[in-house]
Amino acid sequence: MVQSKNKIKTAKAKSGPIHKKEAKESKSEQLIYKEELWQGPLPPPHYLEGYERIQKGLANRLVTDFEKQGNHRRIIEKTIVSSRIKQANRGQNWAGILSLVAIVGGIILILFDKKITGLAIIIVDITTLVGVFLYKDLKELYRRRLKHKEKNQSNKS
Repeated sequence: MVQSKNKIKTAKAKSGPIHKKEAKESKSEQLIYKEELWQGPLPPPHYLEGYERIQKGLANRLVTDFEKQGNHRRIIEKTIVSSRIKQANRGQNWAGILSLVAIVGGIILILFDKKITGLAIIIVDITTLVGVFLYKDLKELYRRRLKHKEKNQSNKS
């Protein structure tokens, strides 16, 4: 996005006339103020042309560096996402193993006449598993509703 601001001011010359003939001629100065702003990693094309005039190939190097940085950023993001998926999978695997151990332990306790303790371990374990999945689903539902609400508000504006 490029924004331009141009201001033109006209002012009379500060030095007064020395002769009468000069008094009839009006002298004025024109001050031009120009400001250009842009957002984004690359300047507008006319600036790239200016860089190219300064040094041959400079604009091409700027664009190439921008492309390399974009590729680098995408590789890093892909690596981060992949790592988070692997970490989540490991966590789920360990939680499943621990849960299975707890249930098997509860069954063993029931078989050795520790029915209340074994049943309590099994109930707590299953309740925890159900709670984790319900919490995840409720959190996702809340996120979707919030996103839908924000989308509706932005469409009304």
